[in-house]
Amino acid sequence: MRNIFLGTTNQEKLDIVKSLFGEIYNITPVNVDSGITDQPLDEDTTIRGAINRAKRAIKLDQVYEFSVGLEGGLVKINGLFYLVCVAALIDQFGNVYLGISNKLPLPKEVSNEIENGKQFGEAIREFMKNTKETAPLFIEHIQELIDRRKSFSEALNNALLTYKFKKEFVSN
Repeated sequence: MRNIFLGTTNQEKLDIVKSLFGEIYNITPVNVDSGITDQPLDEDTTIRGAINRAKRAIKLDQVYEFSVGLEGGLVKINGLFYLVCVAALIDQFGNVYLGISNKLPLPKEVSNEIENGKQFGEAIREFMKNTKETAPLFIEHIQELIDRRKSFSEALNNALLTYKFKKEFVSN
């Protein structure tokens, strides 16, 4: 079985990676620091956090195919924050392959709370508890903002695509 390192011990992120790679790879979670703020508020910082996690997870004395770093962040567009998830794969030669999810809009109330310094995770969970909106599509969207499963899976699949077809995506 082939090995990959994962730059987190977060069970939710580990489950996402296992759902994609669990049958093919032995996944080793490694507790690392992202080297960025706890709540990145721009895409570049979020990308840097994912790359840092992937780099810091590598155990040089062990054979591996690639390492994975996952980072979630927020991006402000037209006065509203959006969730963005980034996956970075780093192969044994040090090449970096990025995948980025779609940007998902946060409710205006949550965006305002983040603007005022509140942590996203706390604000979105409070919003979910207190919202009067019951439409299934809306509730599904808010749940995705909380667990980020689809977003991280999308980012990871995009990174894997560039890794598998590197000759088409990587400039030399």
